This record gives sequence, structure tokens and C-alpha cells, in this order.
Amino acid sequence: MHPAKRIEFEYNSANNDRDVIIDQLGEMPCNEVGDIVVRRDKSWKVTQVLTRQSDSGFNTLLTLCVSLSDKL
Repeated sequence: MHPAKRIEFEYNSANNDRDVIIDQLGEMPCNEVGDIVVRRDKSWKVTQVLTRQSDSGFNTLLTLCVSLSDKL
């Protein structure tokens, strides 16, 4: 079983345009730079993936910050 994670999708470098998904079962893939993903009924290219671990006690949650661009 994979660990739970939080995934933040950022669209075209707009900090105010994000989707946040909590993947409790760890079923969603960890995207890599260059991947093409479909979000909001559109294809996007992954331009950056940042990983951070929350320090909030016993139940820490891995967070993936995935930057997407519609410039394929």
C-alpha cells in the first residue's frame, strides 16, 4: 500500500488557480516533469514537481506541488 498524499495542481503558474486533491489511498500516480495529464477536460504538460513533507506531528502528509502548462 502506498502512503497517502496531498497533490496541488497549479495551472499556468497562477498561484490563485489551484486544485487540491487528498489521495488517502495513495492510488494517484506521482507525476514527473514532461508528463501529459488531463485535468479540467484539457491536456496539460507537467513543468515542475516539488515535494514537501508537512511537520504537523505524528500524521505527516507528503505534498506534491505539480505545476502545469497548457503550452504543449
